Amino acid sequence: MAVPMGHWIVVLILHQLGHWTMVYGARQTRYLPLWGWRLNLIMMFKRLEDVLVRDLVHQFSGSPYCGSVYRMLGAKVGKHCFFHASWACEWDMLTCGDNVCVTYSDMQTHLFEDRVFKCNPIHIGDHVTVMPFSLVLPNSTIESGTEIGPKSCVMQGESVPANTRWQGAPLSLVKKGQGTESVKVSVKKRPRSFPYDSDFTQLHEDTLE
Repeated sequence: MAVPMGHWIVVLILHQLGHWTMVYGARQTRYLPLWGWRLNLIMMFKRLEDVLVRDLVHQFSGSPYCGSVYRMLGAKVGKHCFFHASWACEWDMLTCGDNVCVTYSDMQTHLFEDRVFKCNPIHIGDHVTVMPFSLVLPNSTIESGTEIGPKSCVMQGESVPANTRWQGAPLSLVKKGQGTESVKVSVKKRPRSFPYDSDFTQLHEDTLE
């Protein structure tokens, strides 16, 4: 047991060092051009994370300690959460409330659009269940008491109302909870597309310095 524990401690230390030195804007929304050096550093860190951390997460998957592992990797996780065979692309962009259950599902916290890397947070409320083979895309919110059925996709920018059950891709309402007024999935305002505004020019120039 001493050998695995020592290995996991070293892995966590290397992961934190890599995150501090290679990831730009931890816990912040990130927009980076596809050809920028900062994005290259993040992708190098992702490869390092796949090698070092994936086995650690799988070892504790489905155990009472999985939430603690997620916290050490950078996620904000509440009490009494259950995670099994799940993964987050950027751990620091994941926030979960209390009594959350996520099984065989992925939290896709970044997308590539118009040659721009866009990384946004995912917020999961209290008493939420995400059933197997589902996908949650960035900049989305699942409010408290909600159940996402199997093989479903929470689209980018969606806010799923509380005390409801949804399934499908795109989501369709399966069950409305008592006292729920609105059963419509709202869509947040999409972030600006940097290739079409002045901010992208400045962002590009910064990467060339």
